[in-house]
Amino acid sequence: MRKVTRPVAELLAIRLLLVVLIALVAGPKARQGKGLGVDTARYQQIATSTGTPYRDFDAEYPPLAYFELKAVHGSTAQQTASHLAWAQLALDAVTAIAILLVWGEAAVVAYLVFTMVFVPLIYLELEPLVLALSVVALALIEKGRDRAGGVLLAAAAFAKVWPVLLLPLLAARAKWRALRYSAVAGLIGLGAWVAWAGLGAPLAVLRFRGLDGWTTGSTGGVVLRIFNHPPIRYVGDMNRVGTLAPWVSPGLFIVVVAVAAWAAWASRQNGRWPVAALLSVAATLLLSPIFSYQYVIWLVPFAAISGERRLQVLTFVAVAISAAMLAWVSVAAAGGPLLEWSELVKILAVLAVAVEAARSLVSSRIPAIRPAPEVSSARQGVSR
Repeated sequence: MRKVTRPVAELLAIRLLLVVLIALVAGPKARQGKGLGVDTARYQQIATSTGTPYRDFDAEYPPLAYFELKAVHGSTAQQTASHLAWAQLALDAVTAIAILLVWGEAAVVAYLVFTMVFVPLIYLELEPLVLALSVVALALIEKGRDRAGGVLLAAAAFAKVWPVLLLPLLAARAKWRALRYSAVAGLIGLGAWVAWAGLGAPLAVLRFRGLDGWTTGSTGGVVLRIFNHPPIRYVGDMNRVGTLAPWVSPGLFIVVVAVAAWAAWASRQNGRWPVAALLSVAATLLLSPIFSYQYVIWLVPFAAISGERRLQVLTFVAVAISAAMLAWVSVAAAGGPLLEWSELVKILAVLAVAVEAARSLVSSRIPAIRPAPEVSSARQGVSR
């Protein structure tokens, strides 16, 4: 069994120190009546609302994300931010350990380095939850624990919706038992969700509370702002432009599913399923009407375990750009032409990841991806 080596321990320790910093800052800010984090005020509003979410009050997050917010919320948004940061640090560590145990030290170091640019702000968002569920699920499946992995992958889709795009990969890899358990668990979870919150609950999440338009950071929003300059509306805690015809969202979803299916098919015999997953997630980011800065971190685990240097570099560039923009809007009222062009650079960076992933899938020169082999502690050197 692999042990946590010094580089991994040091990277995790840096994260711990940054979360301590969040906790130290949250207290004074709470006493001053100031906020901490971009979305924590909305999280606090959701967690403290009475009644059933989706039915009695608006909620744009799937049920597992909602339950996490209920579990960590405090009496103020600042306390919620502090509690959330500790929970997300623990989930991030779970993700890192799963990558280490299954794909090796090189993969986990890549994951920790790539995500470091988002720390500590990413711990004030919900992304670590879905990453932990998805990565642990895939790790279990890789180790032959198909039932647990399949159920956990279904659970990931109830934290964020995009993990459903990983299901074609199970079929392409002939992981039929995992796919069967995932599908059954997903149907049971969906039925329980509808019974609890009503038929409109899944649609409320898919349509982000039914709010119209492209967010200014999405591909459609960036194109509209650069070439058409429509007025910006602040709706649902997001800046939006334009409107969406009724067929746009279903049409984009079909395109994303088609990309995911093709990627899975292309990877079926070459072992590059992490690259296929990377392409599926990149397509989701590029075609979704909503694209928040922190969503780019969804790419990182798949780039890290792919072992492909060019993809890793391109992913790091996209993550660094998005992290810088998240930090910018978190500390300043960013806006104007500079922000518009920065959003375009972010979109182009993610597009470069998608193009390189597609090229990799059709290339016969890149070796297949396999889990890192076990090595004895004597050959690993001194464990740290």
